[in-house]
Amino acid sequence: MTSQPPALLRAILADDHPVVLLGLRAVLQKDGRATVVGEATSADELWDLLAGTPCDLLITDYSMPAGKRGSGLALIEQLRRTYPELPIIIVTMISNAALLKAMLDAGANGVLEKSFSAEELPEAVLAIMRGRSYLGQSVLAALDAHKAKASESHFNWAKLSPREAEVVRLYISGLSVTDIAERLSRSVKTVSTQRLNAMRKLGISSDADLYAYSKDSGMLS
Repeated sequence: MTSQPPALLRAILADDHPVVLLGLRAVLQKDGRATVVGEATSADELWDLLAGTPCDLLITDYSMPAGKRGSGLALIEQLRRTYPELPIIIVTMISNAALLKAMLDAGANGVLEKSFSAEELPEAVLAIMRGRSYLGQSVLAALDAHKAKASESHFNWAKLSPREAEVVRLYISGLSVTDIAERLSRSVKTVSTQRLNAMRKLGISSDADLYAYSKDSGMLS
């Protein structure tokens, strides 16, 4: 009796950069454990795709154009509530340990930085197939470094809630409060309050000091 080959995982990819999608697809095709059944370039496209396309795995960017849906932590949390059994791997350029940890707390099964090696995504897929989570090497390094420095550094992003840290990251990247509200599907008032609360917790009173603090602490490169 001939044994049947294992079924391929059906994967959906989501990223607003076509080159990233192409790269993810190429790595998966070469590895051979998963087949891509759909691609999305925004949060709205992703939700539409998930509603009509059965899949076993989602590989998504952390921050995409939100449209009617949230992005970032809000996206992960909504996905986890709607599809509680769907494995989610986040691929991101973010290296801030507080936000990486928040992604895991929100329900991500794996996190890779976009600079991951060609071996890491297949390793992540294999871990998912075996019911485990997976963190890329650079993600592990960022989390370990954060733990090591937490007790000796006066920079303490841990004082902030994940949503406050997310707002600060976007604000120091050059987005306005209105831009952030639109991207995260929050009200302008909520985003403004979260920014001010973050500054208060960090003992910062001006935008200039916030930029300086962020650069000196490594959040702003």
